[in-house]
Formats: sequence, C-alpha cells, structure tokens
Amino acid sequence: MDLPNEMIYNIWNKLNKIDVLYSFMGVNKRFNKLVCNMTYTRSIELVESNNHPNNCSLTYPILDRFCLNILPQIHELVECLTFESISMDRILSAGHYPRLQKLTVMKVEPEFVIRHFIDESPFVQIFKQQITYLTLSINDPEKTQSLIDLSTTVFAPIFSMFKSLIELDFGSPGDRRYPARLKIADLPSTICFSSSIVHLRISVDTFDDCLCLLDGRLTYLHRLVIQISNICTTKLIPSDMVINTIRSFSLTSHSETKEYDSEVISLLRRMIYLEDLMLRLTVGNRSAFIDNTHLNNEILLYLPRRQTLTFNIMTYTTVINETNWMKLDNIQHTFYNGKSHQCICYIDQYPRGKARSHIYSISYTLNDLYTISSSFPGGLFMHIVELKKEKEVLEKELDKALEKGENAKNNEEAAMQNKIADSIEVDIKDLNKEIKEAEEKADIKPTELESNNKKLKY
Repeated sequence: MDLPNEMIYNIWNKLNKIDVLYSFMGVNKRFNKLVCNMTYTRSIELVESNNHPNNCSLTYPILDRFCLNILPQIHELVECLTFESISMDRILSAGHYPRLQKLTVMKVEPEFVIRHFIDESPFVQIFKQQITYLTLSINDPEKTQSLIDLSTTVFAPIFSMFKSLIELDFGSPGDRRYPARLKIADLPSTICFSSSIVHLRISVDTFDDCLCLLDGRLTYLHRLVIQISNICTTKLIPSDMVINTIRSFSLTSHSETKEYDSEVISLLRRMIYLEDLMLRLTVGNRSAFIDNTHLNNEILLYLPRRQTLTFNIMTYTTVINETNWMKLDNIQHTFYNGKSHQCICYIDQYPRGKARSHIYSISYTLNDLYTISSSFPGGLFMHIVELKKEKEVLEKELDKALEKGENAKNNEEAAMQNKIADSIEVDIKDLNKEIKEAEEKADIKPTELESNNKKLKY
C-alpha cells in the first residue's frame, strides 16, 4: 500500500481498535510499526456486547490471536485492559504489562474473586501495587447467596489488597435497576479499607451502608456514586459531623422511601463542600410535593459551593390542595449560584385522593426512567435528541465512505473503504435500536419529539 502514514491513520481511526490490531498486526513491518502507535495500544478492550452472559463474548479465534501473537508484542505499551473474567488468566499471562494502571473485568462471579483476589494469587502479587483504576462488573448473585457473603468474599478483599487504588467501580453490567448490592454496615470491624480511593461507584443494600462509607474510613474520597436498594430509618447513632472530603455525590434509589426528609436531607446538609449533586429518588407518604422551592430552601441553601445540580424525583402524596397544583403548574426553573436553571414538572392524580409529581432537571438525560405516565412531556427527552444528531453525523460519514469506495483507484483501497462503511452501518444499526428503546420508555412518537424539540430554548 503506497498511501502515506497520515492517510492510513485516518482510515484506521474509523475502525474499532481491536479490528485494527487484529487485521493489520503481522501484515508487514511497516504496518507493525504503525499499529504500535499508542492510539491503538494504550487501551485494549477484549470484549464484545450483546452476547450470552455465561460465555466469553470475544470469539476464540480472535482471543487466541491476541494472546498468542498480538499482546506479546504490545504488552509493554498497554495502560488499560478490559476483558471478561473467564479469559483473564490467558490475557494476563501473555505479557508483563509494566504500564498497566487501569483494569476492567467484566462478568465477574464471586467464585472468581475468591480464586484470584487472595495474597497467594500471582495476579495480586503482580498488580496490587500497580493498579490504580479498577472496575469489576458483577453478575447478579445467586438468590441463595447472602449480601453479607457477597460483601465479605468480593468487596472486602479488593479494599484490603489493592493499596494504590484511586478509583473503584464496583457495579453491574449495563444500567440495571436491581444490580448486585453489598452490605457494608455489617462487615467485620477487622476489614481494612483502602484509604487512597478518590472515586467510588457502588451499589449497597441500605442507607446505613452509605453512611458507613462516609464515616471517615475513606480518607480521600471525593466522588461517590451510590445506588441504595432501601432508604429506611438508620440504625446507627445520628451524626451531625461535617463530611469535608466529598465534592461530587450521586444518589440513586428506585424503591419508594418515606425517610427522605429525615435521612437524605440530613446527609446532604453535612456535605458543605459539595460541588456536584445528582439525585434520583422516589419519595412516598409526604405532605407536599418536592418542588423547586423545596430544593432551593432545604438543600441548596446549605451547599454554598454547589456548581451543578441534576435531579429526577418522584413524590407521592395524599394531601392535595389547590396551592400544590398551582405551584406545580408554574415550576420551570430552579435557582442556584445566582442563575436560573430549567426544570420540568408534571403531575398525575389517582383515585382516593392520591397524586404523584415528577420533577427533573433539563440536564438530566432521562435514560433510566421506569415509572412514567402519559403526562410525561416526552418532547423534552434530550437524550433522544442527541442520539438522533449522532445518527445524522454517522449517516454522512457512511455516504462519504461509500463514495470513496466507488471511486477507489485500486481494489485494496476499495476494500478498506467498504470495511469502514460496514463498521459505520453497524454503529447506525445500534443507534436505531437505542433510539427506539428510548422512545418506547418515554412513551412518545418520533413526530412528537421533533415537534416539541423546536420549542426548546438553549
């Protein structure tokens, strides 16, 4: 191929990095040199999506070629690795990975952690001081497995062994409503916690588990993204101690809670240095709807350093009066940092005097709604708007690739352009599926989205 290096890189950049390495490593000396560019070797993701959860997603021929031929040649350049737990032994034994700092392990079972996350494990011996970013995507635990057992066998060893961890993402695959969760409050007092962690993403069982993570044991924790299964009255001794390390806090709970005012607000008011806040909550048995006035007076007033606020809150109440309805009809903004920020609110009334309000910030992407009604103003579903814009860009790139393929000077260049076009078509297909699913969740029609989108003010 007589194309200049810059043009080859432009073509490769349209492809998946794994495809570039798999297709061009070993073709000739020139390609070997070009493909060892850090663009393609810094981060290696040996996984594919939309496959059976109990099998290795990456096909065996591809995995074999990477483990036997590709990784041994580039292992010294790799800084980030993503793979499934079933293939970890083969991938890590393919090289020494002296620069490896970020590790993402998908489809993790508790048995995998018990086998590999022990002091005698070669994996721990090599990487316990080296890994600073660790993501474990936990498969749903068996129904018979207790939360205590999951926390003790999976969570505790990670915290105690990886002494250099800065970021720990202890989540579940996908954006699931009911992820594998941990019970921190009942862990033995002998469990050691890695105090170096700055960012933590985790799913826990109760509000007490959240409070335990914020009791000072994680000295440098600045960002906490937490999903709580049940927010109920705490069994711990109440504390008004200021939480002075947290700068970013995201709290999600899909189960209805009656302890929002007594527990959640009390916790938020202790985070006086908080800069970024996200709330996704369902609140029940409240005498009044949660509105912009409440958010301003009861929360934001106590957070003087607040920079961003993103929220999606549903409130159920049986106390309905004309004032409540009038206030909700007029909710369009919240105010913080002296600026007005758009929010949307709508209401649903049920038999026997019950009602529900739903208030959310415009900045919220709304890609995880589970209980919305026909009153939902789907035209403000900004996430769908962005997806459609992305699709338009890809369609233009596809037209260009097809045109270049038709006008190619030789078969080799035409084949390259056709491969680019095939890759773009796959991306467009995935986007179409994502758009359709999002529109179904929002209970809207594409024409409604386009019509209402014209009314948005940016």
